[in-house]
Amino acid sequence: MLADLKLAFGPWTVIFQGTLFGYESNLISNKDSIILVEISQENSSKVIIGATLILSSAQSLKLFSENLEIENASLAVKTKEKQFNYLLTGVQPRLFDKENFEENVNTLIEDTREKAIALKEMALGQGITLDFLKQDSIEAKEFFINAQLIPLIASQTLESHIATESFAETNYAKAILGLNSMQGIAEETLMSFNKTLIEGNSSESRLHLMHILIENALLSKIPAIILDANKNFQGLTDQTKNLVSLQKFKMETEPIGFPVKHFKAGTDFKVNLSLIKANDFKELIGFNEEILQKNLEQAIQNNSRKDSIEQLIKTISLIEVTPEFTEFEKNRLIRIVKLFNELNPGLLNGTNDLNLLTKSSTQGIAKASIIDLSELTIEQKILMIESLVKELDNFFKENEKKSSLKLLLFLPEITELIEKKLMQKTLFEKLINLSAKGIGFIIGLKSKSFLEPELQEQINALATLTSQNDVSIQIQGRQPYRIKIRPGLSSCDGHLQKEF
Repeated sequence: MLADLKLAFGPWTVIFQGTLFGYESNLISNKDSIILVEISQENSSKVIIGATLILSSAQSLKLFSENLEIENASLAVKTKEKQFNYLLTGVQPRLFDKENFEENVNTLIEDTREKAIALKEMALGQGITLDFLKQDSIEAKEFFINAQLIPLIASQTLESHIATESFAETNYAKAILGLNSMQGIAEETLMSFNKTLIEGNSSESRLHLMHILIENALLSKIPAIILDANKNFQGLTDQTKNLVSLQKFKMETEPIGFPVKHFKAGTDFKVNLSLIKANDFKELIGFNEEILQKNLEQAIQNNSRKDSIEQLIKTISLIEVTPEFTEFEKNRLIRIVKLFNELNPGLLNGTNDLNLLTKSSTQGIAKASIIDLSELTIEQKILMIESLVKELDNFFKENEKKSSLKLLLFLPEITELIEKKLMQKTLFEKLINLSAKGIGFIIGLKSKSFLEPELQEQINALATLTSQNDVSIQIQGRQPYRIKIRPGLSSCDGHLQKEF
């Protein structure tokens, strides 16, 4: 790790250790605000090292930065007292062997300092004074207080580096969330939200933030599957008329209606019978006897036509009678399954074409698939969610694991399901498995306290709504920061419109 090396121009302080964009990442900084970024993969012998040096000025750096022929980034941070101006510069990130790269890193630091000195001289010729940003200065305090700068610098390191076989494909798609405390645009990489919990007492606020994340996924060509229990996302297809509020939030993207495919649970989208175990729907069918459950499990496994509940009934009828499983018990189980099918016509009869839901876009934006759960009972919703998660797990094979984000699964309002203890550990384990394959999930709850502590630890992004469209974002391994959520580019069906 960088922190273990003997580097020039020290001492060096660790400012971040953790995971960013699916990679192990370490950031350290020295007294002159040179930030070194180390990005590595668990099974790779290589490491990417980037160096960013921060210069400050009392004068605006926007035009100076734009006129340079080399890549730099200028930032302006406004406070009530004054405006602070920064120039971020560096050299091309480099790929090194993980072993014995200390000398190479020192060379990288030297090259970065030489570039910064050249920029200072160039700026002076234009009447602009640039200085190294000293970490104990007021300017440094205002710079480092913005938690979003850590992923910004890390993502620049990855994006600047030419792709190599040592590193898998990574998704750098950005999510524009709203305004930060400095009234600047608040954005994050979508990969930061691949295991997300949105919490807060206001259902409207939770739904609105989820709507914004859905929009960002679609704009980044990432398909979204939405399990909609209350028809809360019908407005995605219609562009917003709230132009004044979009301008207030500095949105340059034009209002837009998004492509959406609607599926009605039980009609257009089924519970996949072949993936269901007896224990998964014994409460639906209405029995608790172990012998019935055991034989139903056997019948499901032996069922020749996995998409047919009628064939399942026939399979049950062929089960051999035993002293424990009598003819009476067999007929009783058949009657129970028949009754369930009559009460839930078509719910279990069929398989689903996941290509319709998961196909990535070749156009400018991706498509959302909304599965309407509004007419299902709580128990049926659980069965549908369990089935979909298992289907996705089978659909994306193990050898397809990548660091890129291929799909986002949205479960907007599951507080009631969690409260009834119907949806807990086993489902979340499956969701975590999906996230390792590039299938992220975003769930909505009144409070994270509804989840067991070990499940809370699996979440890598926590969004806590504090008041209406005011939200605290906590990305794993980083300090939380506050933002105001922007209005939608599409119609949010009235969610929080009075706040804009």
